[in-house]
Amino acid sequence: MAMHRASPEEVFDLAPLGPKLKDARTTAVVKLEAFEVVRLIVHAGTDIKAHQVDGPITLHCLEGRALLGLPETSLELSAGQ
Repeated sequence: MAMHRASPEEVFDLAPLGPKLKDARTTAVVKLEAFEVVRLIVHAGTDIKAHQVDGPITLHCLEGRALLGLPETSLELSAGQ
């Protein structure tokens, strides 16, 4: 089953999920040829194996914390960063 993607002029809520987070899944918000937005849900204690993407990325931690392992260092993001 394909993920729902926002259509032009659709309001897509990215507010923190709070108690609903435990049942949430990753969502593709927008996907265009040169631009993609994904709400990535990573539950506590879960590791994502190393990967890379073509081009720059922007990360915004909506809630909780995330530790990112980068080639030269690591970076911790907290809610709102």
